[in-house]
Amino acid sequence: ISIIGPGQWIACSYYSKCPAQPVSITGVQPTIPKLAAVLRRVCFQPLKLRQRGNRILHAGNQYSYLRMTSDRIQRRSEAVSLTVLLLMLLLCAATPSYGKIYTKCELAKQLTANGISRTYQGHWICLAMHESGLNSTKVVALQNLSSNYGIFQINSKEWCREGRKSGKCNMKCEDLATDSITNAIQCSKIIQQQKGFNEWVLWQKKCKGKDLPDISNCNASG
Repeated sequence: ISIIGPGQWIACSYYSKCPAQPVSITGVQPTIPKLAAVLRRVCFQPLKLRQRGNRILHAGNQYSYLRMTSDRIQRRSEAVSLTVLLLMLLLCAATPSYGKIYTKCELAKQLTANGISRTYQGHWICLAMHESGLNSTKVVALQNLSSNYGIFQINSKEWCREGRKSGKCNMKCEDLATDSITNAIQCSKIIQQQKGFNEWVLWQKKCKGKDLPDISNCNASG
């Protein structure tokens, strides 16, 4: 306790800083109880307030930490979910689609049933062998955001539309990639009539001017 002047004291505590202004006690002689009251009011009350403020600040910090931790966990969970989704999409794109795999004779029989002359069936079978491996449900997504469908890999950008009938074949692309290849043959005939076999790049590379598959032993039963 520091004496500043008559009736004026500065009360100091080990646990708190002293006030900047002196505390005046006038009219009475300072006594120990009054000095104790001054200490409680001047030093310890601010200390309690600071302690209470520290507890509130600590609670606030804990809340902020928990909030930040929760946000971090949520962002990490979203990142993991996105990664899993991308991996699933990549796996779907990379995994081949296994539908009905036709034999050469089965395809020849279907071509005959859909009005394609046996003279040209070797070209169609060669085309299907190299485009899809004779897989009637094969679908390949391309970098230009279109897809090739079915046993003859008909492109969705020009000849069909996904989810609705449209394109130059006026067909849904999904209908070109089923176990039944009737729609695929009919659309392919339109393509061949308008642009020829050159529309299929693999036909140019693998079939044009090359030995074609032998179907001489195929009978009507396939």
